[in-house]
Amino acid sequence: MVRLNEAHSAHISCEVEHMVNILSNLQAIIHDPELEMLTLQQLPLWMFPHLTSSVGRVKGAIPYVLGFTIQVLIGCNSIMIKSAFRANMKFTVFLCYKNIVALCALLVAALYSRQRPPVPKGCLLAWIICLAVFEPFLGQLAVFAGLRFTPASFSSCIIAVGPALTFIVSWYRRSETVHIHERPSQAKLLGVLMVIGGAVAVSLIDGPTITIAYASTSSGHPYKLSNNWVRGPLLVGISVILSVCYNLLMQETTTKYADFPLVWLNAYVVAIGALMDTIVAVALTGRTTYAWMLGLNVKLACYLYSGVVISAFTAWLQSRVIRMRDAVFLTSFSPLATVVVMVLGFTILKEELDSGSIAGGGVIVIGLLVFHWGRRQPALDA
Repeated sequence: MVRLNEAHSAHISCEVEHMVNILSNLQAIIHDPELEMLTLQQLPLWMFPHLTSSVGRVKGAIPYVLGFTIQVLIGCNSIMIKSAFRANMKFTVFLCYKNIVALCALLVAALYSRQRPPVPKGCLLAWIICLAVFEPFLGQLAVFAGLRFTPASFSSCIIAVGPALTFIVSWYRRSETVHIHERPSQAKLLGVLMVIGGAVAVSLIDGPTITIAYASTSSGHPYKLSNNWVRGPLLVGISVILSVCYNLLMQETTTKYADFPLVWLNAYVVAIGALMDTIVAVALTGRTTYAWMLGLNVKLACYLYSGVVISAFTAWLQSRVIRMRDAVFLTSFSPLATVVVMVLGFTILKEELDSGSIAGGGVIVIGLLVFHWGRRQPALDA
């Protein structure tokens, strides 16, 4: 009995000592200065360190998801614009209404975020004006005007050069690193060529229509296509150059002025663009009042979707992706819009779909995977 009592007492003393150690460790943890710096969102990662790698992977995948989502939204917009053009919508009035709706949506979002409207001054104000001229104003006018004089297939081939041009300019400015003799750099160059080749293959196949300003004699489009191999390609090429300038300047703006709210940045850009588009639309339409009339039809739906979803929400997403990565990363996804339009045109508009278009879409997807693999390898090696 004595030995049992001694063993029991020793066991109890060990348990008490163990509890004291736990309490002392808990007290040390509570008074740990690193714990005081933790936020509520960081506390689960501190308690479960093995989740850190999983959260990092999810955060790393967010730009890719956003890049794909942006192209899906743009592809849906292309289908809607095509239907509105068949209902005799004028593109100058469309651009005016679209930017006004986008401005209203961005102002609502900015006021809801409870952020005071910052006043841009100096260099930032000049950059905002340039951004408005590049994309909401001249870029959009040039692409719609150019598509009136250029066949859809040829225009799509020119637009597909945009990502490659952005990559080349970034390479020249040394913001994109390329070493010809290294495997990742070779993969990036190969991916760019595959993306362009896939877009060209899709564009040159007869059957499916892949541009937003499709015209045919049976569709009732208000603008008859007149092939002009000087004016059309020139206007579409100018729109591509302006789009590249817009993305690169947006990258510089979001990098240099990282504290400037993106929602207000896009609101200022759209406001200036809306003012310019309104002046042009009033000057071109003159006394044609029917072009400005609104009704419960596909044109109104096109104004609302293009304004709220594309010029407001998607533009904000694009600036966010550019801030998270860069302009090359964002524009590399743009050929996916061709694939999205091809699929939506086949399923919704009952357009024809050829095997060549399917092959071209597959080449675009594979080219994107190869390109992003090449860009990701140096980061993994580092």
